[in-house]
Amino acid sequence: MSDAYTPKPEHKFTFGLWTVGNVGRTLRRAGAPALSPVQIVHLLAEVGAYGVNFHDNDLVPIDATPASATRS
Repeated sequence: MSDAYTPKPEHKFTFGLWTVGNVGRTLRRAGAPALSPVQIVHLLAEVGAYGVNFHDNDLVPIDATPASATRS
């Protein structure tokens, strides 16, 4: 089998938090425990992801008030 499809660090794969964290609809199986955004970033680092990308409301709900959006 050819090595052409084997991922390598120079391919610089990035993943969205939603892609990894949305249980049952994407890469994670139904019934898997929920992961926090911090856990997802650590998991992606462990598997050698080049980076993380964000979608519109991955960290802050779309209807958040300015005060709630800046809470830590």
